[in-house]
Amino acid sequence: MLQLVERRDLSPEVWDERVRQFPGNSLFHRWAWLSYMEARHRGQRLLLEIRQGSETCGFFPAIVARKGPFRLLGSPLKGSWTMQMGPVADRLDTAAFVAALEGFCRERKVDYVELASAALDPQAIEEAGFVREDIATHLLPIASREEMWQRMNSRARNAVRQAERHGLQVRVMAERAAITEFHQQYRAALARKHLPMDWPLEMFTDLWDYLHPTGHLQVWQVFHGDTCIDTEILLCDESTLYGWAGAGWPDYFHLRPNEFVQWEILKYAAAHGIRVYDMYGEGGFKLKFGAQRVPRPRWYKTFSLSARLAREAYAAWWYGRRRVKHFLRRSWHRFAPPHKRGNPLN
Repeated sequence: MLQLVERRDLSPEVWDERVRQFPGNSLFHRWAWLSYMEARHRGQRLLLEIRQGSETCGFFPAIVARKGPFRLLGSPLKGSWTMQMGPVADRLDTAAFVAALEGFCRERKVDYVELASAALDPQAIEEAGFVREDIATHLLPIASREEMWQRMNSRARNAVRQAERHGLQVRVMAERAAITEFHQQYRAALARKHLPMDWPLEMFTDLWDYLHPTGHLQVWQVFHGDTCIDTEILLCDESTLYGWAGAGWPDYFHLRPNEFVQWEILKYAAAHGIRVYDMYGEGGFKLKFGAQRVPRPRWYKTFSLSARLAREAYAAWWYGRRRVKHFLRRSWHRFAPPHKRGNPLN
């Protein structure tokens, strides 16, 4: 019988060493990322050992947090920009794992559980009553520089050449202030689309504080002369680079910093033995480089009617709020006098 046993006796070094022994492990199973998620959700990390009898066959990290009266368990929870997490294990039986997880949740009075993992069998988890939400990412296998250059379409190659003619340069930043500049660029890029900025600066400074000291975070900035015009936030583990977030000043888009920095990232990955570049999320821009769209579904389950209704109400409020802000921004931009246009809403 498969069991989930909480472990509170493992140090960060021991946890990371044990997780690395199992297939499917990534940065998002490591102690540093769990610390970031703990801060982001104001929750508590949960380290579970997956046991089959007396044998340890894997590990399952999660975050437990409260939203109002509800107790949530996520591997991961939404809001931390984590594409996947879930269990790492040898030959995992999804039905047995889900049954053990549900028993654990009921024992701990958890109202809601959320999972995103390529290790789980979709049919088995959906047969257990989990609801599926489809998301996707774009994966780009790393090859030689010559092969990756040919894989890019002609528009991307021309954009890189154009950026080089403009003298753009890339620097990997060592100062936390780069995160603040990224946040300002991100806000400006969203404002250009009349979209609100719903992610506070602390979300990104926490990322720096927890991930940069471990070597799992890199912040790349593109400069035109002495001016930073674009920032890319990259996460990394032994085999994969993750393009976690990126933004730039709209006034400099014509210099093509986006294509330029992506090409520099690909060259770096080839030189450092990286096997895959996960470009993170949707977007036709990623197809320019030969990336392939890969589904990354999420599943959730509520254990009470009140939790299900609360989740639906929260989702309706969140997306409704964004639509209203988008409408107000567009209306302001369209009808306000030119000298008063700007960002009427945060």
